[in-house]
Amino acid sequence: MDLQHWNHTRLSTLSRRTFLGGLAIAGWALYAGPSGSEEEISQEQVSFARQGGLITGFQARPALSDGAGVLIVHDVWGLNAYIKGIALALARAGYVALVPDLYSRLGGTPALPLRSVQEARNTIQQLGDGQVVSDLDASFIYLEQQVKSVDIRPRIAVLGLGWGGQKALLYATENEDLKGAIDFYGPSPEPVERLRQTEAPLLGNFADPKEDAASNLSATQTFLSGAQKSFDFKIFPGTQPDFHNPASPNYDRAAAQDAWERTLVFLSKVLHPPVSEVKPLAEPPSTPTTPIAPPQPPTKVSPSKNPSKPPKSARSPAHPQRD
Repeated sequence: MDLQHWNHTRLSTLSRRTFLGGLAIAGWALYAGPSGSEEEISQEQVSFARQGGLITGFQARPALSDGAGVLIVHDVWGLNAYIKGIALALARAGYVALVPDLYSRLGGTPALPLRSVQEARNTIQQLGDGQVVSDLDASFIYLEQQVKSVDIRPRIAVLGLGWGGQKALLYATENEDLKGAIDFYGPSPEPVERLRQTEAPLLGNFADPKEDAASNLSATQTFLSGAQKSFDFKIFPGTQPDFHNPASPNYDRAAAQDAWERTLVFLSKVLHPPVSEVKPLAEPPSTPTTPIAPPQPPTKVSPSKNPSKPPKSARSPAHPQRD
């Protein structure tokens, strides 16, 4: 993703960044629509295993969980106060929300030089798609354990912003257990034909393509329509990427409110389907006859859904490999 079109200046001192981060969270109180008091929301720093190491992250959850969770993919600025604010807002809406720090492979967000667009650009380019998908797999497994209910299967959607919006759509092509994917002003995966692999409904809240040099929205919509995919994309005229962040100069209050309301409606539909559509967990046998298997990775999209795509083992070496 070309970040040159981002015209806001990254903050140069930790104190300034901390102040604006707090401002971003405060902005959420204006429109996030809390359904419970802060006392009913728990939040914590978490860590869990990934291939070859650990992932740190942030989790927020309501007092009661009904098996629904949201996996959040941060933007190029990493796991900061704004992204934590999104997790808290989702917890207020009744969802267990997990934000993995995808910079964990590089030492974690706090340890990285993310003071400017160029620094963020140089840093994010160190993460290949294979690494991102692998770490999202580990995050998905962890979140499944957090939202597991005694009587219904976990239901999880993915939400990403900017760079993370693109990776949310990418992940929807790799994990068929996702119930939905939400993209806030992130460009589509390339080539756009990769989206043929997803069966999850898609929601998009996009900046004005005239203001977003990285936008490939028109081609994406045309492809999704032709492939008969379920999607709801909306363009917010006159806005620029990052319009949802209260700490950004690009913040647009009206667009942010509208986008967030659309997001909550979408999540309600995909994570709270009619009772007749909820699949119950299988009844366990009274006496186990086989050892309990360890948690399995998310179900990968079968290559047969895209005849033109070879199995992973046969892909070109140019395809990003997971570490």
